[in-house]
This record gives sequence, C-alpha cells and structure tokens, in this order.
Amino acid sequence: MTCECGNKLEFRDCCGRFLDGSATPQTCEELVRARFVAFGLGNFDFIAATQLEPLPPEVRERRVPEWESLEIVSTQQGTVDDETGVVEFVACYRAETRRLHEETSRFVKVDGEWRYQDGDIQDLPAPGIGKTGRNQACPCGSGRKYKRCCGV
Repeated sequence: MTCECGNKLEFRDCCGRFLDGSATPQTCEELVRARFVAFGLGNFDFIAATQLEPLPPEVRERRVPEWESLEIVSTQQGTVDDETGVVEFVACYRAETRRLHEETSRFVKVDGEWRYQDGDIQDLPAPGIGKTGRNQACPCGSGRKYKRCCGV
C-alpha cells in the first residue's frame, strides 16, 4: 500500500514507521506528512504526542474529514541539524464539499524530536471542482490526475 502522504513509498517504509513508534521524524516535512496521515486515520494519540500544546478535546470528538491529497509547497530549515523549521503545505479534503487546508506550520525541537508549535491556517473551497476533466491535473496541486485525487 502506497503511503497516503503522497510519497511513492510503501506505508510501512514511510509514515507507518512513525505512526507505529518504530522511528521518529527527522525533519519537519516528515512530521507534516506523518501528521497528515494520522489525521486521516483519526490517530489523535500521534497528533497529541507530536505537538507542543495539549490537543483540545473537541479535536478528538469532531468528525474526521476525508483527507485526499497533500502538497508540500515549501520548507525553511527543519532539517536534522536545525532547532526550528517552517513547512508550508496544502491539503485537499472532503467534508460536505471539497476544501483546501492551506497552512504555514512552525516547528521546534524538544529533546531532539520535532514538535508542531503553531500555524497560520486558511480553509478555502477547492477551486474548479466539477469543471476539471477526469484526466486533467487535480486543481489541489497534488500533481496527480483529478480522477485519482479529489475527483474520487
């Protein structure tokens, strides 16, 4: 099974190793990808364990949307040797309609492990949904065909 984070790796070799605790993300981008998959699976224990602030109870109680794709737009620092990092990403999801979650996330290292600190978030309607041909590139920016991404 290919990992849902968008990498071409098998789940167990990608985010699965972080979610099962056999490895820890070495970069902020790896943590963003693992958190994306964890949100999709409803794995709130992993989410809570990888952020600075306690997870609000309402996050665990709300309906989990269907996360469809993740695009990493940019990263600043956040490598193995850094103590802070920033990752900008866009995630396409489906609730009542298809939406885009655009976020610039900030991370810090705590005891050698990356933690989500906070982020600037925009929640927007996905553009062009319903007008995109099945074989066209998905408007969410994932690089996949619409029929294999948000057009499912």
